[in-house]
Amino acid sequence: MSILHTFYLPAKLKACCAMCMGYLNDLKDTPQIEESKDFDSVKFKDTMAKLGQILSHDATKLTLACKPPRQPADAIKMIQEISNTLFRLLGFYHSIPISAGRAYLAAYTSLMRGVLQGTHTLCSTFSGDAPTFMIPTAVLWENCAALGKSPKNNEEAVRKLWIGFEETLKDAKSEAREMLNEEEDEDDFEDSEDSEEEEAKEKPTEDQIAAKKAITEKCVQLTDLTVLIYKKIEVRCLDLGSIEWLDRVSEHGNNVVDETDVLISQLYEEDADAMTVFVNKHVKQCIDLVKIAQEVAKDEHAKWFEMCATKLETLTIKA
Repeated sequence: MSILHTFYLPAKLKACCAMCMGYLNDLKDTPQIEESKDFDSVKFKDTMAKLGQILSHDATKLTLACKPPRQPADAIKMIQEISNTLFRLLGFYHSIPISAGRAYLAAYTSLMRGVLQGTHTLCSTFSGDAPTFMIPTAVLWENCAALGKSPKNNEEAVRKLWIGFEETLKDAKSEAREMLNEEEDEDDFEDSEDSEEEEAKEKPTEDQIAAKKAITEKCVQLTDLTVLIYKKIEVRCLDLGSIEWLDRVSEHGNNVVDETDVLISQLYEEDADAMTVFVNKHVKQCIDLVKIAQEVAKDEHAKWFEMCATKLETLTIKA
């Protein structure tokens, strides 16, 4: 029996890998359930967390069975258990209705992708002659544990994304300020070893330097204001919006972050005139985001967003 199990083990590992790849392809499909009154996101999170714990324990047992000296019979049993747990996880995942929110669904899609990729990597590792199993096992443990930290609703999913947006914007803000400081330092720097001919050929004119400094200052103002807008939305708006509103603000918020990355990267490459289009596009994206926030903002916070939109308008570069 042991010889038979030894013969079948590689095939079982490969079959599990193939199953993971099939499930990964399934994640690309559009959810089939539009709305479900029976869907309980809090209960769903608890169920997924418990299945994650089961899968983590199964992975540990598989690792113990596959590491030298191998126990093929135990390993085959654990592969079957892992397959069953993954089947259950995918079944619950596909029960998420579209009405739960795009951010919520995307969060679980990412978590499931991590679990499936982790399982695939672990089984692939044991298919080799000299497996290094500790790292793949630890990665799968982390992916399983992440299911226990999954969002309980669309607001939590968006809030997690939003905090990531804010961190990226803070980095962009710091980068813009560093660039401005460098430009100010360069104003006082002269390279005495350069010949007059080299200076005339390579050094920008005073007008060009002043124009680039002015556009950098505007980018600093813009990134400063963008960071403030995101913090205000996080603190005063995210808990007020509907599921549909949360998806809209999240998707537009992501677009603004992308535009900020473009703005700062182009600041390194382009001259002042060429930067106009990037600055104005960023301003427009921010104004559109403010308008979305105004749909749910109340009282003095609504007035703050109104003043913010006015301030953004002043940062537009006139043609």
